[in-house]
Amino acid sequence: MKYLSFVVLLFFMNLLHAQFETSKLNGAQAMEPTKFGILTTSSPSNYARINSYGTVFNDGSGELSPDTKGSPYLEDNFQLGSIIKDSLVFAENIALRYNVYDDIFIGKITLTTIDEEAKYVIKSPEYKIKMGELLFVALPNDVDPNMLQYYQILVIGAKGTLYKKNIKTFKARIMATTSLTRDVPPSFSDKEQYFFADFNGNFREVPSSKKKVIDLMNDKKKEISQCIDKNDLNVKKEEDLIRLFRFYNSL
Repeated sequence: MKYLSFVVLLFFMNLLHAQFETSKLNGAQAMEPTKFGILTTSSPSNYARINSYGTVFNDGSGELSPDTKGSPYLEDNFQLGSIIKDSLVFAENIALRYNVYDDIFIGKITLTTIDEEAKYVIKSPEYKIKMGELLFVALPNDVDPNMLQYYQILVIGAKGTLYKKNIKTFKARIMATTSLTRDVPPSFSDKEQYFFADFNGNFREVPSSKKKVIDLMNDKKKEISQCIDKNDLNVKKEEDLIRLFRFYNSL
């Protein structure tokens, strides 16, 4: 049985270590024990105190109010997942949770490990993160190439890759101004953006109009237009976008 030693690093903080089992995942090969980073702070008590793992909300703390609508996480509960590099499994069956608002992954050794021991997973373009059935990769921001963001991989094919960017927007509490109005509780709202990266190095946002989507795949305009009409695809729906880009990659 092989075990993977994770190095925990935060600039001037102390080093901590945790062991993770490695094995095969969906054809990916297990590899010899190696180092992988998880960001943490020097005090585990920070995790018990800050539910959001560092985000400061309108009350000046990291605590979420009991009446907060929505969540900063893609899934509120930890999911089993893996970390992969070049089709090699670095860690399998670890517990992961994606904080969309902060754009960070939080990991712990098992689902039953207490949340206070969860650590930040270092964001690196070298690693893919598989959480449940979802696959993510850190890529340069489409606006600032020096900043990495997590993108969900939806379609990979011969012509390129379709990505999804999950976005969470936080609205602070609005206090009642008169006796006739009520407080509006803090809330998170969800938004998605889609991007297509072709093998010519272009990374473009997928537009929401049928004509512009067809223009995005201008080398196969006729076929794409026919596919949309024949299958009554709605380019504003994720499942239809996936079908369309799978078809495009097959041409």
